[in-house]
Amino acid sequence: MAFFTEINSEILKWCAVSSVFTFVVSLIAIPWIITRLPSDFFITPKTIWNGARRHHPALFLLLLLLKNSIGLLLFIAGIVMLVLPGQGILTIAIGIGMLNFPGKHTLLSRIVQIPSVLKSLNWIRKKFHHPLFLTPADKCDTIHMGQY
Repeated sequence: MAFFTEINSEILKWCAVSSVFTFVVSLIAIPWIITRLPSDFFITPKTIWNGARRHHPALFLLLLLLKNSIGLLLFIAGIVMLVLPGQGILTIAIGIGMLNFPGKHTLLSRIVQIPSVLKSLNWIRKKFHHPLFLTPADKCDTIHMGQY
């Protein structure tokens, strides 16, 4: 019984440390990432990798692997933060944004159309004096008004 208690206390210590770590990292990284995105990020997908793909294919693959690894790590951390302290939904959305898979832009657009998610994203952008995110609904409104 003492061995079982020792193992569980060690696991609980690691869970507590990782929970505090992901909470602190999410408080720093999530606003930094959100403020670096252009305001029309959810309307028009951006591809900045084409030049690197042509000029340095090995470097492109390395950066792509690194970006997807970080995205997967953020996605998993976001899922964990749904039950532990942290910004779970926002971290999941940032992780999805970093991953490469078909339908990513559509999925991100749907996530951002959830009012609480958009409100949180725009609250962070407003706090750092950045323009608010535009959504696909905003694009439809501007098209109907003849401004797009």
